[in-house]
Amino acid sequence: MSVGRKSVVVVGGSFGGINAAYELRRRLPRDAEITVISRDTELAARVLRPGGVFIIGDLGKYSSWAVSRTVRGWFGARTWRRARFWSLPELQRMVVEAGLIFRSGRGAIYYPRLTSIAKLMSAQDEKLSKLGQFGAAFLVVRAEKPR
Repeated sequence: MSVGRKSVVVVGGSFGGINAAYELRRRLPRDAEITVISRDTELAARVLRPGGVFIIGDLGKYSSWAVSRTVRGWFGARTWRRARFWSLPELQRMVVEAGLIFRSGRGAIYYPRLTSIAKLMSAQDEKLSKLGQFGAAFLVVRAEKPR
C-alpha cells in the first residue's frame, strides 16, 4: 500500500477498517487522482478482512466551498488548481466497483466559508446533512467488505 512517497507492507493479515481522506491526494493532477483513488479503493477492498469497514471522505462537488476553491485555482492557487470534487454517487460507484458493499453516505459542512454565517449555521449542520449531498463541502461514504 502506498502512502505518499512511502510504501506500507501488509504482512500476515488484513485490516478490520481503513480510512481514506482527500488530504492524501489533493496535490495530484486531476486525472491521476481519479486513477489513484480508484486504485487505493481496490487495494483497500483487497486487504480488508471480510466484514471490514472502509470509510472514504472527500470534497463535495455541489457546495459553495467547491466553487470558491475552483475559482481560487483559476487564479493561480496551486492547491486548488487541480482539485477534484466528488458526488456521493461517484464515491458510491467507486466502492461498489472495488467489490465493497455500499452502506451509507452523507454530507457535512453545509454552511459557507464566511465566518459570521458559519457560526450561525454550524449548529444546524447535522439537520442539514439529512437533506442529501447538495451544499455539503465534505462527503463521507461507508462501505464494507462482503463476509
